[in-house]
Amino acid sequence: MNSLKNLINELQKDESIIRFKILLRIVDHDKNMKNDYKKLLELQKKMVNDREKNRKDLENSTKNYELAKCNLTSNIVISEYLDLLEDINSDLQMIKNVIEFELSRDIE
Repeated sequence: MNSLKNLINELQKDESIIRFKILLRIVDHDKNMKNDYKKLLELQKKMVNDREKNRKDLENSTKNYELAKCNLTSNIVISEYLDLLEDINSDLQMIKNVIEFELSRDIE
């Protein structure tokens, strides 16, 4: 349990996570940015659904998503926010994989 607490403490001190929290507050308090980000997520869901179901709309939904993403990332705050979100999610996935590996190793 101490290892978990240490991990949480280290994550809370991480500069990327601190910066991400600041940007999250900025985005959450700006109605335009927040709405534009929600719209981007909706377009992303449609694109993923179209891809998974091999729909003919995939090309159109991909173009719509890419256009919205390009427009949204022209804002430096959103651009940095999305970059950090991707980095943090990647790091969390790596941590998850390490934990799962160690747990499975302990069980065997």
